[in-house]
Amino acid sequence: GTIQFMKVMKNSEGQASGNAIVRFARVEEAKEAVKGCTDLMVGRRKIWVRFDRNKRDKDPEGQPVAKKPKIDLAPHAGCWFCFANPNVEKHLIVSASAHAYVALAK
Repeated sequence: GTIQFMKVMKNSEGQASGNAIVRFARVEEAKEAVKGCTDLMVGRRKIWVRFDRNKRDKDPEGQPVAKKPKIDLAPHAGCWFCFANPNVEKHLIVSASAHAYVALAK
């Protein structure tokens, strides 16, 4: 398809980081790129192509994408270590993972 824009992302040393942003002239062309590049091997590297979400929360055809539900902050307002609290005391959190985190005593 016709590429309107392409930007290869680079690391802090100016070397290609392994990903790029590409904008096609038509949605149909972009869909073909996504479909045709699934599990494509370039040398010893497998590449994949996907649609990126734009800032207006719409899919490539302009249809609205469901937004994530908002978290009710009220129950977390007094919790100094709850990540949902906008006033969380981040400087006391030592480490965080998917299942647990470590925080210093307040």
